[in-house]
Amino acid sequence: MDWSKDVKKTLAILVMGAALSGCVSNKALDVIAKPTNYDGYWAANGGGHVINWYIRPDGTGVQCEVNSLTLTGSPLVFDLKVIDQTVYVNNTYQLKRSGPDSFNAATWGGVFSLDFKRQRYSPAACKPYF
Repeated sequence: MDWSKDVKKTLAILVMGAALSGCVSNKALDVIAKPTNYDGYWAANGGGHVINWYIRPDGTGVQCEVNSLTLTGSPLVFDLKVIDQTVYVNNTYQLKRSGPDSFNAATWGGVFSLDFKRQRYSPAACKPYF
């Protein structure tokens, strides 16, 4: 068993928790979006959360993160921006298409990644923000 990979994933989850608690600024505020073909509603599971992205054709959008471990509280919401194959939100994600309706978004040098799938509609918890 490769314990170093497990340690890296554990550290990534801890850092993600710190980022989600407000310790990291929104990187989308520092860049100007570019038109993209990643537009639409997207969702991925990650660390007990469902991460939803709504990306507009102009490259701007919203991340709405719903904690699937509790039914109370509001989702975490961040602005996001896309430039080429990079999404800027509370982290910087490198995108790689895996099909017409899916892509992988990797951060922290690939230690943490999310597999996004296209959604037909906005999730109920995120409708006020999308």
